[in-house]
Amino acid sequence: MDRILIPELPLSCRIGVTERERAAEQEVLADVELGLNLRAAGNSDELDETINYQRVGAALVELARARPRKLIETLAEEAATELLGRFPVDWVRVRIKKPSALVNFGVPYAAVEIERRRDG
Repeated sequence: MDRILIPELPLSCRIGVTERERAAEQEVLADVELGLNLRAAGNSDELDETINYQRVGAALVELARARPRKLIETLAEEAATELLGRFPVDWVRVRIKKPSALVNFGVPYAAVEIERRRDG
């Protein structure tokens, strides 16, 4: 299966378990993989045969800012649902990285990764 990869898309959102954490926007990073057949686009060189990366990015930026969330798991699930609903993909993989989660331990980020398929 072919894939479109979008690594480390910065998303500003209000996210965190405590109200204090959610008081201000934080940046998380989204790694996105979109699974679909890209043969027609490769042969035609036409944008309408593939997925517009700008539209994917815009959809995720809008989703992230839409409401506060406690968990990056929730943001990942909502992102996967949004991408499957808006774009003609067979499957999506979404990884949400939260750089501030374990900063006290010197860890670059904590992350969750989910994969969802159109067929369930």
